[in-house]
Amino acid sequence: MTTTGTRAQLRPAQRRVALHLVQGLRPDNIAAKLGRKPCTVRAHMSAVRAALGCPPRAPRHVLVRALLASGQVQPEPQGHAPQLPERDVEVLRVLARHSSHKKAARAAGLSLDALERRIRALRAAARARDDTDLIIWAHCLLDTAATPGASDR
Repeated sequence: MTTTGTRAQLRPAQRRVALHLVQGLRPDNIAAKLGRKPCTVRAHMSAVRAALGCPPRAPRHVLVRALLASGQVQPEPQGHAPQLPERDVEVLRVLARHSSHKKAARAAGLSLDALERRIRALRAAARARDDTDLIIWAHCLLDTAATPGASDR
C-alpha cells in the first residue's frame, strides 16, 4: 500500500537528499555528491519515507512521487509537455501511484506485459533510465501525471 497523505516538514539534511532524489540521482551518487556514506543517505531516505507516510520498503520511484506530490521539493523543469495519448498519461499516473508493475497493470486494466511495453516506450521517449526518471519526467512535463490521489490497495 502506498500512502502519501502526510506532509511532515523535512529536516535540512533530508531535504538535501530529497532534492538529489528528484533530480534522478541514486543513493550512491547522492552520497558521493554530499560527501556522506551511502548508509547515511539511505538512513535519510528512510526518514523521508516515514515523514511522507510511504511504506518502509517503497521503491525509489514511489518515494520520488511522494516527494513531488508533497510540494516540498521540485525538480528542474524539462521543457514543454509532449502530446501523449490519454492511455499513456494513464500509464504514467498508475506507475506514479503503485509500488509494483503488477499492481499498476491491475489498476490500469492492462496485462503486465502490455503495461511493461508501454513503460518501455515511454522510457525511450523520455530517455529515462528507470521508473524514477520516468516519474520525474512525467511530473515536470505533464504535471497531472504525478498528482496526489489514489493509493495501492
